[in-house]
Amino acid sequence: MINSCRAQLPMPIALAGVGPSGESALQRLRAQQQPNVHFLRNDDSLAPDLLHKFGLLILVAELESVEDCNAVQALAQKVQSSGFGTNTLYVVMKPAATVGERQKVLAHYSLQMLEMHADATVVVPENSGEDLGVWLTDRVASLAQAVANDAFAGIDVDDLTGLLRNAGSTVWASAQSEGVDRVDAAVKAICKQHAQHVSVEPVYQQAMIWVQGARESLKLSEMRSLMKSLGQQILKDTPRLVFCVAYDESLGTRMRVSALLCRPQMRSS
Repeated sequence: MINSCRAQLPMPIALAGVGPSGESALQRLRAQQQPNVHFLRNDDSLAPDLLHKFGLLILVAELESVEDCNAVQALAQKVQSSGFGTNTLYVVMKPAATVGERQKVLAHYSLQMLEMHADATVVVPENSGEDLGVWLTDRVASLAQAVANDAFAGIDVDDLTGLLRNAGSTVWASAQSEGVDRVDAAVKAICKQHAQHVSVEPVYQQAMIWVQGARESLKLSEMRSLMKSLGQQILKDTPRLVFCVAYDESLGTRMRVSALLCRPQMRSS
């Protein structure tokens, strides 16, 4: 299904860091002034009666310390009875493998507490080798551009939140490539990131794919090849698919492919 941009402005995306490490991870994004992204603090701004005006709330946590875990648990208790009042995507990075067993247990418990109140949860693997700030900048920036009004066939925020609502465990992959074989390179990178998130082959029920590139660079033949390759390797059992193409002249000869892959039947209870 290809969704065209609507005439009205999309509902904005809100971001908030939970705990000192989560807030620190957002500093790189704050400096870029992304379109359609509003930054909130983990205080009274996260009250459910204020969040309803946002289309999507993205909560960011990095469970590296006791302070991070305590902040996540405090927020989970705050919204225990009411929820967040809007669709919520929880992005969390587990602590490094070198931390003590006690911190790992505390982080796992904290993750589960907040996960119960989020529509979708993306866990950044601790073995990904990525800095959370860099990871967020790449993915959130591309998402913000894809919901902008100048997209060729953009993501409507209603489509995005409809996909994430009650989605549970979610994979958020992103890859840039260039050259003659840039479609194959992007597919391989997406598949590699997908493999880092899952230990068994999942059955996806919903997926959103968005492709970005310079106006003169994107070719329809590449879009067909991309969807065919992803369909064969990852999206075999995905009855609902949202696909979009957005222009980003800063990419030059490069192509950026992003994917949100949801499998609601694996959501933790």
